[in-house]
Amino acid sequence: CGFVIDGFYYIKVCPLYANFAESFNHKAILDFVKCFIYVCWDDHKFKLKSVGTLVPNMQVKIGENNEILLKGGSITKGYYNNPEENAKAFTEDGFLRTGDAGYIDKEGNLFITERIKELMKTSNGKYIAPQQIEGKVGKDSFIEQIAIIADARKYVSALIVPNYDALAEYAKSLNLKYKNYAELIKNSQIVEFFQKRLQNLQQELASYEQIKKFTLLTTPFSINNDELTPTLKLKRKNIYKNYFREIEAMYA
Repeated sequence: CGFVIDGFYYIKVCPLYANFAESFNHKAILDFVKCFIYVCWDDHKFKLKSVGTLVPNMQVKIGENNEILLKGGSITKGYYNNPEENAKAFTEDGFLRTGDAGYIDKEGNLFITERIKELMKTSNGKYIAPQQIEGKVGKDSFIEQIAIIADARKYVSALIVPNYDALAEYAKSLNLKYKNYAELIKNSQIVEFFQKRLQNLQQELASYEQIKKFTLLTTPFSINNDELTPTLKLKRKNIYKNYFREIEAMYA
């Protein structure tokens, strides 16, 4: 392993905690210890979007829900004198539960796809990684924002805010007439246009991960509407609340 360039920013990893805990016997100390180097990139090659390959003497395996499990010398032995917390943090064979979902490719590169707690479970029992789908679909030049809906639902749906500059140019090329954006996104040619784009964008996704229905919105998600965090992450609960009727209509 060559150049260390990425790491695992996760509490519970560093063995330094074990020494502190034995001295102070204070569980809260763990919250201040953040040791996160467990992967690195080779000096001369790396794979885009991966977090690198494992550092020496580090074991990794993929567990339930594609959770990344770690074991090695740089992993803490656990909470001091707290078997209940250790049972939650580790598997029976001693691997740390990271809380991240991911996979390893044939070359040993590790990819992180989602936080486990953010996974959605459909009513059919399939686990959906919303950020992964949003990343694939949201890269389209005609899509400004997207929010996935799937938790406890029969299939995946989406709220989509179009890139209206690009969409207006496309509508002009079709000589479409409209009074406002609300009228434009109801046009059957525009709806069909997005359906075809979604089909192309989702070819690499499993069938149960693919967006089956979508609703185009006129108003972007915003911080002012409490739909985005200051770092522009989706506040899903608030979005679902604000667009309750639109969401329910996709499952009617």
